[in-house]
Amino acid sequence: MFRIKKTLCLILMAVLSFFSLITISCSKTVSDKSAEFFITKDEKKDKWDQFVQREYINQILDLVFKGDKKQIEEYKNKQYQLDDKLMLSNLDKYLTYVNNIKAGYGNDDDTLGDGPFPFRDYYYKLDNVFSKDWLWALFNLEKFNFVLYDVFDQFSGNVSVLSDQAQKNAVNHGLFRKIYSNNIAQFAVAKSNSRVLTTTTYYSFYLLTDDWNILEIKIETIKDKPSSVKLITYVYTYPKLTQNKFDREVFILDEYVRANISLSKDRTSPDLNNFNEKFGGKPLRYTIFEINSKYLNK
Repeated sequence: MFRIKKTLCLILMAVLSFFSLITISCSKTVSDKSAEFFITKDEKKDKWDQFVQREYINQILDLVFKGDKKQIEEYKNKQYQLDDKLMLSNLDKYLTYVNNIKAGYGNDDDTLGDGPFPFRDYYYKLDNVFSKDWLWALFNLEKFNFVLYDVFDQFSGNVSVLSDQAQKNAVNHGLFRKIYSNNIAQFAVAKSNSRVLTTTTYYSFYLLTDDWNILEIKIETIKDKPSSVKLITYVYTYPKLTQNKFDREVFILDEYVRANISLSKDRTSPDLNNFNEKFGGKPLRYTIFEINSKYLNK
């Protein structure tokens, strides 16, 4: 009987010790998670503060809010306070239904804006993120996944030729693409005035990321009215840039912008063709189609 009691005591002590270890371990885990949360939040604040101090960000904000410092600060604070997890979760849902690929397999018209509910609703909500919350979207570039859009662009030219070229591009340069940071190596600005409305001016900010992606932000300013902004959901890169065959100084973004402008003014201008040839052919176009799963709270 004594042996049985002794054995039970030993078992109970072992069990209690086990639960004590679990409790200590759990407490430590919670503490670590709490510490990790605060570190992450501080890191985000530091990154955000550095991000909004960049010259091109300040130029865009100054144009959009017409130099109103109070409005600029209010907008920056509002963008920082957005719930990242909620924003990304909603974006992933919108993109499931209304990404550019589903908009017509290469058709650049906004056809989904006229589609049935919930497509129409998601379309406007998605558009709203990249126009109203463009600063937040630009800060979170690395959370988006892109797909080669030209693979689905079979509405111009010979279908078989386009299909062969699309497959070749996918194999040689990758069907999918990711932007690894919001660091911008170069930026350039193009300005034009409306031919009809004398009070309207258009700006296009072109941004070259550290990993060779070209983004565009369009701004329309109207005298005595709020400006409109749109972060374009396409990114461009060149075939040779995908293979990192050039030093960064070789690719001059300003030359790319001037070549595109020359073509819009004169369809026979050789500038863009010459520029394209230098970097391996026509630029590859990728579009946002989903949120990277590791950033989703599933």
